[in-house]
Amino acid sequence: ITMKNLDRLITLISNNLNIDEKFIEELQHTLSIKPHDTEIISHIHHLINTAPDDFWEGFHSYLMNINSLKKLFNNNSFVKNHTHALNDYFKRFASEQIDNEYFLNRFKVGVQLEKFDINPILFSTTYSHIYSYILEYLENKVTDISSILPIIKSFIKIVFLDLSLILYAYFFMKDKKLLDSKKELERLSRAYRLI
Repeated sequence: ITMKNLDRLITLISNNLNIDEKFIEELQHTLSIKPHDTEIISHIHHLINTAPDDFWEGFHSYLMNINSLKKLFNNNSFVKNHTHALNDYFKRFASEQIDNEYFLNRFKVGVQLEKFDINPILFSTTYSHIYSYILEYLENKVTDISSILPIIKSFIKIVFLDLSLILYAYFFMKDKKLLDSKKELERLSRAYRLI
């Protein structure tokens, strides 16, 4: 998928959802993402972004040992070749305001998953492993025990939001391909009838 085609697909998904401020507010309300969650999420971003180098080295060693990730990409070279992209995604996790741009960035992940024909259940399993690793790091960084539960709650909300948007884009692309195939089949059927 070229950058131009990717942008066109993302816009199509966005238009299909009718994303506007009201939609984003309703979704945040549905997931119970409140102002205090936004503050905690910002703190989570700070902790992830200031993580030492050995955290990221451990993170990649962890990734290389996840069986579902190996199955996902069939070989370890994908993870090695996309180290920068993986780092960038997780460093930016929870860093952005939840707005249209936030949605579009998550849709891009879903479009790429569909492009590589990645099993959504396998992806979700891998996703949960990765976030468990990050959550464990966050728990170890927090000195005030009373703040651990609020961090976990806010963390889970943003993880569910990300996963929902990614999978929405994935299934949108699957449906679009099926619809395109159906239209092509109908066109061919009409052509054969004429012949």
